[in-house]
Amino acid sequence: IFSTIALGFFNLIFILGPFLGLVGVYIGLWGGAIGLVVGGAGLIRGGLLGSFPWFLSRSILTPFVSQSPLGAGILGIGLFALGLLSSIGLYHLGHVLIKLIVKYLNWNISLIKGR
Repeated sequence: IFSTIALGFFNLIFILGPFLGLVGVYIGLWGGAIGLVVGGAGLIRGGLLGSFPWFLSRSILTPFVSQSPLGAGILGIGLFALGLLSSIGLYHLGHVLIKLIVKYLNWNISLIKGR
């Protein structure tokens, strides 16, 4: 019983904080990848049509990309591709993280049971 209580406190203090931090970073990286995809799609649209959507109309890039719609389209393709590649990498990273979490939980359970 004592080892279970001690392991519970150890998990609560030393494991839960870093775990929540990693989950927050992972969610933030997903947000960045989605932002790259949406921003790249907006730049592609702006480069093809010559007009930029509302979320790019006040961007830092506006003076540069408004001079060259072709450059905006090429930059948009690059950002869109980077966002998609980031999403693929994050998807695989999520699977690795889930496997590690399950492995740690199984180790924890076996330690509690005394095996």
